[in-house]
Amino acid sequence: ELLLAERAGAIAGACVIDNADDPTYAVASWRVDVPQPEVGVLHLFVIDPACRRQGIAPVLLEAAAQEARKRGFATLRLDVFDNNEPAVRLYLAHGYEDRGVFTLHYGDGVVHAAHLMELDLRA
Repeated sequence: ELLLAERAGAIAGACVIDNADDPTYAVASWRVDVPQPEVGVLHLFVIDPACRRQGIAPVLLEAAAQEARKRGFATLRLDVFDNNEPAVRLYLAHGYEDRGVFTLHYGDGVVHAAHLMELDLRA
């Protein structure tokens, strides 16, 4: 599911929500223990640099959580590079819990330390 945020008729931000069973996420101790069909994953959350600090990110995060609930997910998980402090602060400020920093292996041989974070959608 692709979600888009628009401002003045232009795309200002985007993200993807799916139910990908990412084996790299198995390293975390997740607080919300539910079967895989109830686990949503937030990917590629991005805000156009020209649109930052205009309140778009919180609105898009809330839309993502609403969409995840609508799809029957009990939790929404994500990873964010450990050196992306503004994003970590954003997620924490919007209810995500930091489950720790882990070395993750991404496609094309990319290896990077990343925070694994989780939002309990049942609350």
